[in-house]
Amino acid sequence: MIDEVKKQIKLLRYKSPCKISGHQWRIKQRSNVIQFDYMGYPLRLFICECKYCMKSEQMWIDSTECKNDVVLQWYDDDYIPIPPKAESEG
Repeated sequence: MIDEVKKQIKLLRYKSPCKISGHQWRIKQRSNVIQFDYMGYPLRLFICECKYCMKSEQMWIDSTECKNDVVLQWYDDDYIPIPPKAESEG
């Protein structure tokens, strides 16, 4: 039993905290782009970063409108095929 506990402690030392308890996100940058959800609430695009592993992701987060915001608009478009080379590059 004691050997098993020592193994677990050794494993925990080498794992970053975000792999143990999940990412701890903080806002790194805020955009001036908003879009509205299906209920009409504004969502702003943020770049967030994990304070442990420094991984960055873009997230749409509830926000308030400001006077200099740009409202994102989506349009239906004709089907445009992606060239095979671009698909393989990922």
